[in-house]
Amino acid sequence: MLDERLDEALKIFLVLAELWPESYISWDSLGKAYMRLGQKAKAIESFEKSLKLNPENQNAIQHLAQLKGYGSIRIFSLVVTGCYNRSGIEH
Repeated sequence: MLDERLDEALKIFLVLAELWPESYISWDSLGKAYMRLGQKAKAIESFEKSLKLNPENQNAIQHLAQLKGYGSIRIFSLVVTGCYNRSGIEH
């Protein structure tokens, strides 16, 4: 039953993202649905679109850090802002 509800939610969030492609919330919600369904690549894509529309979206940052395997949201935030590379923090 939960899978059916998640599938229904996914359909709704896909429509929302189509109707309001400039809404970071639409992409954020879609990312959460994909994540719950185990569709990692689509979840990442959706959260990245959300973050592009709202770079301060902490929910997207947190989920992307988790999905991409960063041990720290702080490090991932630095990667997103371009202040971190494999050598460490750049100033």
